[in-house]
Amino acid sequence: MNSLLIKQGKIIVHDSIIEGDIVIINGKISRIAATIDAKVQPTLFLGGKFYVSPGLIDLHTHGALGYDFLDASLEGNRKIIDFCSSHGTTYLLATIGTASIERMLQAAEAIIALKDDRIGGIYFEGPFLSPERKGAQPEQWLVAPSIDRYRELYAKTKGHMRILALAPELPGAKEIIRQALSDNVIPALAHSNASYEEAMEAIDQGIKHFTHLYNGMRVFHHRDPGAVAAALLRQEVTVELIADGIHIHPAVLKTVIKLKGIENICLITDSISAAGMKDGSYFFSGQEIIVERGIARLATGDSLAGSTLTLDKAIRNLVEWGVSLPHAIKMASSTPARVLGIQHNKGSITPGKDADLVIFDRDLKVRAVLVRGRLVYNELEEASLALGGNQ
Repeated sequence: MNSLLIKQGKIIVHDSIIEGDIVIINGKISRIAATIDAKVQPTLFLGGKFYVSPGLIDLHTHGALGYDFLDASLEGNRKIIDFCSSHGTTYLLATIGTASIERMLQAAEAIIALKDDRIGGIYFEGPFLSPERKGAQPEQWLVAPSIDRYRELYAKTKGHMRILALAPELPGAKEIIRQALSDNVIPALAHSNASYEEAMEAIDQGIKHFTHLYNGMRVFHHRDPGAVAAALLRQEVTVELIADGIHIHPAVLKTVIKLKGIENICLITDSISAAGMKDGSYFFSGQEIIVERGIARLATGDSLAGSTLTLDKAIRNLVEWGVSLPHAIKMASSTPARVLGIQHNKGSITPGKDADLVIFDRDLKVRAVLVRGRLVYNELEEASLALGGNQ
């Protein structure tokens, strides 16, 4: 039996922070209490100095450390996942940007071959997107929605497709939405020029998730509110937000929280290969990206191109902007878990769930990460915090 006792942590449980202990047995959270005297070894002593958070879930990440999931590199994919883990992400969707169908499928095969329990599946951002709102998605690879193309993507990803981002106003999209729902794939509105009326119709057809709200959408205007207003008004819709202070203003983010509630917001990174790297020149879907002061744009300068954000940084930003730590954590854990339908196993510190945990210091820097009770990242350097027997 594999076990671990975490002692004297500041545990983030739902909307509150409690001081106590956690017992982990065979990769699952077994017990939480103010004091646990069970003789469980090894023991991790936190001395009341560290927060213990549910593992963070990133629905939308393309890459890091110079690698992109589109590269179809097993080594690169491992480095992306390890980098994400070092910033608190214990579960993610490997996101594939728009490219040729052949290249997208090769990337999917490499992701599936990795067999890492930190990968929850594949997020296809394209190719059925609007040229008018393409953002950094290369226009030459955008294709009109085709049920045959969709079926090819679905069949060759062997059930690993979890989210398909598309523009629902395009001819042929309705049939794909219906089929995706039948296949237990989440259709998401993305890179769309949909009007308010078209977006409301898409929600009625089954789209309940919006990719990086505000970005890649018709600009919100008081006489032409577009898809943004539809997302804000329909409470059954969940939305992704990139909380870097660049993609959306902090005041707008707080407005979305007020209107939607934290239970309908998923923090994402939308990180590209430049995450974790210095400013410079990178590539996304074959296009040159220039990163200056951490901001990624197409070399042409006419569009943002993903981000260099990490989820722990997103949480620190929200706390700095006045959001409580438990609420910031929920938007990066329990809400994305519910979107994926895995809330019975992940997303909160609850007995019976996977022991996916993040240990933050007082500055909300990640110091250790556990996935199913397995330590995958550890920067707890003080002797009193070392893993070992009871002290």
